[in-house]
Order: sequence, then C-alpha cells, then structure tokens
Amino acid sequence: MLGYLVSGADHTVYSLRDLLLLNRGELLPALKGLMERALAHLDGCLLCRAHGFVCEVCKNFADVIYPFETRKCVRCPVCGNCFHRSCFESVKGRCSRCERMRARKLKDGERVKKDN
Repeated sequence: MLGYLVSGADHTVYSLRDLLLLNRGELLPALKGLMERALAHLDGCLLCRAHGFVCEVCKNFADVIYPFETRKCVRCPVCGNCFHRSCFESVKGRCSRCERMRARKLKDGERVKKDN
C-alpha cells in the first residue's frame, strides 16, 4: 500500500490518498506495519544490513543501527556517522570519525610543511 515510500521516491511528498488515510486515522498504523516489515527484512538481508552502522563507541557488531531509528540512534551533525544515543551522550557528543579526520588533516598539514 505505501511501498512507494521506500522505493527511493521522495519520502517527504505525500499523496492525496495518504492525506485521506491520515484524516481517517489509518496512515499511522499502515506506516507502523511498513516499518515492521522493513525491520524484519533488515534482520535477514545481509546486503541491506551492510548499509547500517556499527556504533564506534561500544562497537557492538550484533546491534547494527540505522539513521531512521531515531529513538535509538543519533547522527553526528558534521559527518553523519551514527551512534547509539546513550553511547554518544557518554562521550559528550564527541564524534570519533570527526576526530580521526581532524587528526589526519593536521598530520597532512605537517607533512606539507616538511616537504616545503
């Protein structure tokens, strides 16, 4: 019924039918059902699981996280990396990927100075 929302189409645009379902109180249950089917698919599909993130704080490979899991996951506002919400809070919002990129830029900058 709402498969087009996950087909790569613009998920910020709703159809007139969606608005009618919303008005009748039927859109939210339909979206919840769609989300449950999508999560069940993610559990069994290695290709789709490969698009998930492993939290760099706890490194729990058994708990792959996805950006759409907003209750569980928080994204770094700079680089978009995903963390468990509680893990990100435990490191006071410091992103390990951003820190690696800053260190690499600093190291590359020092290398350029040495070459000149």
